[in-house]
Amino acid sequence: MSKNLFKQNDKEKVQTTNLLIIDASGSMSDKKQEVRGGIKEILSKIKEDAIADKDTVLTRTIVLDFSGHNDIRVILDIADSSEINDTIS
Repeated sequence: MSKNLFKQNDKEKVQTTNLLIIDASGSMSDKKQEVRGGIKEILSKIKEDAIADKDTVLTRTIVLDFSGHNDIRVILDIADSSEINDTIS
């Protein structure tokens, strides 16, 4: 397995990416609040981990949603997950 390593401030960091794909189709409308809460919890944990591992890992987070064929939106694409804020949910 290869690792994506790069140097920053004379330290090697591992780069990792989180990808969340959200089903925003009509069939999910009755679960909207539950999904929002889950996403908020996941993003909070990603941010917490990114802050804790900041010296060794650079974590990128991408969140997409889709509601049908060819209807995909990028909601979040942040290169440093320690900078995630609550506005997405």
